[in-house]
Amino acid sequence: MAFGPASMQDSFEIINLAVEYNVAYDAGDPRFAETFTEDGVFDSSLNGIFEGRKALVDFQQDFGKRYSGRHFTANHVVTTDGDHARHEAYFYFLVGSKIATVGAYQDELVRVDGQWKFKRRVFRHDEKKQQ
Repeated sequence: MAFGPASMQDSFEIINLAVEYNVAYDAGDPRFAETFTEDGVFDSSLNGIFEGRKALVDFQQDFGKRYSGRHFTANHVVTTDGDHARHEAYFYFLVGSKIATVGAYQDELVRVDGQWKFKRRVFRHDEKKQQ
């Protein structure tokens, strides 16, 4: 594949998908899993690997019992090749007014019925100590 700069429309749609994921996840809305393909994978260096929408919802519900906070992404880079895309973004998770976790996403997306979906979302937390 020959990935190149995404169109403004594709960039907007993919960044908006990341925002929809964050907001739905934090609200405990199981529809966050619909931001993934049916067989989508979330691979987290902190929490493990979850494959398929049911596993994603189960993870979200368990996480919500342990933590209450807000997910944010920034510094988005989107590249595309037809109906395939890559998305990279910085990540931070706030609990109250404190940053609990920082890291980055590396995402693989596909366009399904005209809509972008995460095929594989990889999160790696920064291991360096915060100062």
